[in-house]
Amino acid sequence: MNAPVFPALTEPDAVQAVIALARWCGAKGWVPATAGNFSARIDLARAACTATGGDKGETSEANVIICDIEENLTGTPHPRLSAEGPLHLQLYKDDPSIGAVAHAHPVSAVVLSRRHLSQGKIVLEGWEMQKAIRGITTHESTIELPIFANDQDTRRLGLRVSEAMKDWSGPVFGYLIAGHGIYAWGKDLRETRRHLEAYAHLLDLTLEEERRA
Repeated sequence: MNAPVFPALTEPDAVQAVIALARWCGAKGWVPATAGNFSARIDLARAACTATGGDKGETSEANVIICDIEENLTGTPHPRLSAEGPLHLQLYKDDPSIGAVAHAHPVSAVVLSRRHLSQGKIVLEGWEMQKAIRGITTHESTIELPIFANDQDTRRLGLRVSEAMKDWSGPVFGYLIAGHGIYAWGKDLRETRRHLEAYAHLLDLTLEEERRA
């Protein structure tokens, strides 16, 4: 396994990172009702995650739990682990460079993920905002956002994503679940937020372009 490159965080710092990310998305209107989930890695074995339920835009210390990655993927899950928690934890297990994960529900992500499910991806090209994604240096590049059919068995869905990751080419720091929303990640909180905001904007542009076509 490659050495991790994410910033080491104490449990309290990881909890505060989760709170900051959740509230930021709440301010953008991306986590209506009880939607959304957020997490930050503590080390190779543990992550801080938003607990099930509640308004993520009002997340506090009481709404964040510390999860053992392997135990919650293969053993008995934490009693307050969100149903979507395994999707976060599978990403941490598969890629030691991931330091934070965000799951949100921008309208464009939810709509386009259904519309393009049969293609299995959304192709983004020609937009200046693409350069906000790590590794992209020109608007002339092409980037892809994979799309997966929704599945209430999120351990199974996480494994499907894990298998698909082996064939991804080019910088990929997110994916869509049809009719559900977007997952985005990065090496730390700042990069995760940047990737999520960039993808959401690119999807807004795509939706508007399709509307006008």
